[in-house]
Amino acid sequence: MKFSCSQQNLSYGINQVQKAVSTRNTLPVLLGIKIKAQGDRITLNATDLELSIECQIYGEIEEEGEVVLPAKYFVDIVRNLPGTVISFEMNRENYYVKMKAGKSEFNLHGLSAEEFPADSIQIPDGGFLIPADHFRDSLFQTQFAVSHDESRPVFTGILIEQKDGKIVFVATDGYRLAVKYSDIAIQGNISSVILPGKAAGEIFRLSSGKDFDDIRMDITDNRLTVQFPDTVLTSRLIEGQFPNYKQIIPKSHPINIELDREEFLHTIERVGLITKEGPNIVRIHVTKDQKMIITARSPEIGDTYDEIDIGFVDAEIKIAFNVKYLTDVLKVLSDEKIVFSLTEELKPASIRPLDSTNYEYIVLPVRLPQ
Repeated sequence: MKFSCSQQNLSYGINQVQKAVSTRNTLPVLLGIKIKAQGDRITLNATDLELSIECQIYGEIEEEGEVVLPAKYFVDIVRNLPGTVISFEMNRENYYVKMKAGKSEFNLHGLSAEEFPADSIQIPDGGFLIPADHFRDSLFQTQFAVSHDESRPVFTGILIEQKDGKIVFVATDGYRLAVKYSDIAIQGNISSVILPGKAAGEIFRLSSGKDFDDIRMDITDNRLTVQFPDTVLTSRLIEGQFPNYKQIIPKSHPINIELDREEFLHTIERVGLITKEGPNIVRIHVTKDQKMIITARSPEIGDTYDEIDIGFVDAEIKIAFNVKYLTDVLKVLSDEKIVFSLTEELKPASIRPLDSTNYEYIVLPVRLPQ
């Protein structure tokens, strides 16, 4: 194998695939990035067996071939080599790879590409197109609510299903629930699947800041494949029964408070500063004199008080929440006005955009000691 390419192109390709490099598996080949030079394309591939990402970049290829280089060193070397063009040459007998740029030279021990999982990327012939911006925004507004507790696998992913002509994205960790109804026009049907949270994060990253309208998606053999213009991601789907999220959503709320989203966010963040070393809980007191009083107390640090003027509410309630569970959703919404809906002290609350029915967030309050 012998080729050269620009440092810019190679860095781009590495950035696309490196998040799929295994961080847990001790199998050496999974700790590397596979490089394949063929025709006028250089293909980079990484996988942890659950998630795989492949990216193609252009280069000048004198001799075709493939090799796996240890990502830990390969990534840093490419980023730090001087000059604009990097040349590669591999010894086929021992997979020793020489990388040169300007006067700098590195030699890395590689591994045979035959050891790399052969089916890490399989591009289906079918699939359907989906608007990239809608898909990206739907993931962004739900993925923050997935659980990181591996003992409950279905909670670590996002449910994607097609209901009544809409694509529904749902995520929950058992304490909060984010539901996005997306008016995405697609050709074909999406069966109910659970996309791992890590894969969702990578799809969001790969589609952010890019100039393309659609991505192609396919679901076959319990795997999701997403095709971007120069990159392909494939992920295993999570098996299991996702909880019936519709039962969790309250049918009605007697207390509905219209709020400026940014004012509410900044107030919660300010009050929450005092709780960083403690329980991270804020208390909310909605009064009949058109005020929402927000307080927090830390036995070792101190206490704080703030308030927001609200419209008339014909009820009074005291309720408490984990600070993060409120600020997380307020950060992913872009709407100027939201509705904060409450029922009782220990019953779920709701946050949704004022002028849209396509999003709802349900959060459980915290039981405070009497």
